[in-house]
Amino acid sequence: MNNGILLDEETGDLSINIVRDAQGYIVSGLTVGNNDYQNIQLVVLSNKGDFREQPILGVGVERYLKSVGRANDLRREITVQLEAIGYGKANVTVNNNGKLEIDI
Repeated sequence: MNNGILLDEETGDLSINIVRDAQGYIVSGLTVGNNDYQNIQLVVLSNKGDFREQPILGVGVERYLKSVGRANDLRREITVQLEAIGYGKANVTVNNNGKLEIDI
């Protein structure tokens, strides 16, 4: 389980929840919590080259969705990319409804 700064699920912007003390000063603002789901989502949706410090990180799932018969390639790429960021061997499957499931 990783903790870090969270992004807003709808907008993708930083999740901000401002808390003020009795004098009105801001004592906290950024939302921090478990960001495993967020990290996985970012890696799967991002293309290679999107992360400056790790230019080979990213699955680019959109490429796979626009092609036929590449489900095994997609599963392998997700597994490799998640291992690269420290999630170990992920179990990646596509259920009967065509929904991608990733179990870490």
